[in-house]
Amino acid sequence: MGVRRLVAGDGSEEVSAGDGSEEVSVGDGGEEVSAGDGSEEVSAGDGSEEVSAGDGGEEVSAGDGSEEVSGDGGEEVSGVMGVRSEEVSVGDGSEEVSAGDGGEEVSAGDGSEEVSAGDGSEEVSVGDGSEEVSAGDGGEEVSVGDGGEEVSAG
Repeated sequence: MGVRRLVAGDGSEEVSAGDGSEEVSVGDGGEEVSAGDGSEEVSAGDGSEEVSAGDGGEEVSAGDGSEEVSGDGGEEVSGVMGVRSEEVSVGDGSEEVSAGDGGEEVSAGDGSEEVSAGDGSEEVSVGDGSEEVSAGDGGEEVSVGDGGEEVSAG
């Protein structure tokens, strides 16, 4: 898969491309662009944009119509985010990176790791599904180990 560039327009286009270097212009509606092996999806609009690239599990969501996403089949996805609730997902379908307006969540690994940051109720969790690290606004909790160890501070 090549490099895709998204440029916002005013139409409502749908484009399918191969595995080369595609350039797609979309508008402010519910546009959808598929590129690669048929599992990638790119759509951009007025705040509910979603860009998907790779093996069908990656997802990138951006805001102002000037997003650019490049990837090589699920290895790497990079994008310029907008001003709305953006979501970026990179990996084998289990990783999710989300950045927005107070409800940000970042999760990476084998589907069990999760990193979450918000506006006073932040939680960070990393490990094999049993480790959890939590940080907040006076009720902080840090827990690391095999599910039995827990350290709290607050």
